[in-house]
Amino acid sequence: MQTARNALAATPPPSAGPVLKVFMAPEYFFYSARQAYQTDDVQRTIARLQALAADGDWVDWIFSFGTIVGTSAPMLNGGPRAYYNFALIQEGGAAGAGPAGARILAKPLIRRVEAAGGVSGGDAVATDPASEARDVQLSVYDGAGIFTMRGLTWAADVCQDPSTGLIVRAPQLPGEARVQIQLHPSAGSRVSPEGIVAVPGGFVFNVDGAGQGTVLRQVGAPDPIAPTVRVGVSGDALALSAETIAVDRLYPQGPGEIIIFDPQPLPPATNVQGMRQTLIWQASDAYQFAFDLIYDEYGRFSTILVAPRRLPIDMFHGNSYFLPVDIATYDPLDQRVEIAMNVGSGSDGYDFAIWCKIAVSGFVFEGVALQFGLDWAGPPPQTAW
Repeated sequence: MQTARNALAATPPPSAGPVLKVFMAPEYFFYSARQAYQTDDVQRTIARLQALAADGDWVDWIFSFGTIVGTSAPMLNGGPRAYYNFALIQEGGAAGAGPAGARILAKPLIRRVEAAGGVSGGDAVATDPASEARDVQLSVYDGAGIFTMRGLTWAADVCQDPSTGLIVRAPQLPGEARVQIQLHPSAGSRVSPEGIVAVPGGFVFNVDGAGQGTVLRQVGAPDPIAPTVRVGVSGDALALSAETIAVDRLYPQGPGEIIIFDPQPLPPATNVQGMRQTLIWQASDAYQFAFDLIYDEYGRFSTILVAPRRLPIDMFHGNSYFLPVDIATYDPLDQRVEIAMNVGSGSDGYDFAIWCKIAVSGFVFEGVALQFGLDWAGPPPQTAW
């Protein structure tokens, strides 16, 4: 990676003036066929990569350093380790080094395990694949795929669900910024039309490490943008601390090349239109559920989210989930937690109802918790609390 960065540093910039430049490497760049990186190795790799981008010469750059395959600590209840694909997106420049200039994307490699920690993955939450968290970062290292950086809204993803074509879920709450740039480091996948969350006029940037090449596409344009420059990366042997290693021993297809595109104008910032109503269910002293009813700009129901909270220690780390939700895990006291929710038909003049089955420490509930209408201007929601 440092050799590739050095080749980039020796290449004249594509144009003068204030241009934000994006460097991206493919998925699985930091990967061992024998075992996943342990927590300390993941953190050490992230620190070294941040140092590569910290020089003042890189102040106009955003680096997406491929991905690191890592594993978390074992679960508290004795369950198996979770394995994750970590992607570091780092602002360049001396001021950008460290958490303030970084975003960490963490995706599970085992679909039944969802990250519930920070950079190292932390403890894990075993969950049904139907439970899908809203993919918006609440803190710089929380692992979600939609975030802000340099005044722009980005989406980053490293795995595509073959059953739906979706990669990340777009911001759905009214008033939130829409995605302008979507990054997809991959190893054999493309961004499907259903997986595009960038706005029309925005960009999707895909760098693939399994032979499918590099694609930069403007959303809405019929053809990809053609590259203008190709720069070879040195194939000299790598002098590491313990030994000297030939590049093709680590990367059988060789050192690769850097592909450069001309600057492109970004679309202006826009926000999601519509209305939002939040309903708080204080189910017990320890558990709270916040339901967000989302309506589009025409006042029609769009989607619903639920944010479970356990007090005082929030084991859900601020996540909101799309319904249906099916969560089975353990709380910090190693007590069983089961939460299932889905949307069905309402009654008594309401279009929809949320059915819940909840079994947590100190609270058990099964039945309809909430009813609501198709139209924003309809009757107010009816709650069971």
